[in-house]
Amino acid sequence: MNLRNLFLDYANLPLLNNPENIRLLFSNVMPHFEGLQNKYLDTVIGDIIFFSSINDYREIVAVDKQLKSDKKALAFGHCHRIAFEAVHGYLYGFCERYCNTYVCSDFRNMAARYKRLGIRLKCHECEQLVYISRLADLAAGKSYRDMEEYVIIDQNLYEQYEIWHRQRSITPEYKVGDKDKVSSWGNFSWMIENAYDIIEPKIILNEDDHFDKILLLRFEDFHERPDSNYKYRFNDFLRKIISYSLVEFLINENRKKLKRCEKCKIFYISKTKRESKYCSDKCRLSIHNKRRIESGEHARYKKEKGYYKY
Repeated sequence: MNLRNLFLDYANLPLLNNPENIRLLFSNVMPHFEGLQNKYLDTVIGDIIFFSSINDYREIVAVDKQLKSDKKALAFGHCHRIAFEAVHGYLYGFCERYCNTYVCSDFRNMAARYKRLGIRLKCHECEQLVYISRLADLAAGKSYRDMEEYVIIDQNLYEQYEIWHRQRSITPEYKVGDKDKVSSWGNFSWMIENAYDIIEPKIILNEDDHFDKILLLRFEDFHERPDSNYKYRFNDFLRKIISYSLVEFLINENRKKLKRCEKCKIFYISKTKRESKYCSDKCRLSIHNKRRIESGEHARYKKEKGYYKY
């Protein structure tokens, strides 16, 4: 399984208004699933693309009620629920009251900005945009520690934690006024700590008497988890695969090679760790020519060469 550049693909394939990009993203992953597993994931991806096209709130609520009332225990029925929660899991105030990502200041600012534009971010879109924000910090050279975010626990957040702990029969470890590390994409350490949860490296001896490293993906973490909570199922699954790809890059490559193009804003890996501002000659020349025109250098050059006279 080659997931080397998946962390770049995830950042460079925008899901906002382009839900079909999620199929492109998984095109390098799905061939490594077998049989029915492939069908499960393909069903979820197709449903995510479909559910993303529903923007009317009343229609979204109607679909949610229909899925919850479906008593079928069939596997593909679960896939529909997983896909719906990956897109519209914010319903009924869940986003503001319970979602860990909402605690992240990057998300709150971003959500407010889109709200002013009349756009309600869907869950999978939000996850990606917060990730892009952190990857931009990495590309800008920000230290890992500086990408840690903390929050002071107020009454609302304490109640959120209390619900989470009660669902898992765990005694709460925090009280109002404590300082806690944000558990979301907003924190770099949280972003990477699950990198090897569902992807397991395995070493085999090949026919040429050399070692090969293969990757085993534990698909059951996505579909056959014992809990009945579909809320984070797909986004957790995707997050862990992306985390694996990112961590492998950071461990095996020089992080200074991670760049973001000043022209088209895509992320890319530079061939050297020296300063690089553009992903291609096309972007570099586009910016260079624009600056020459705006500064008057281009007009002076054409005048000196006699292309036109004033």
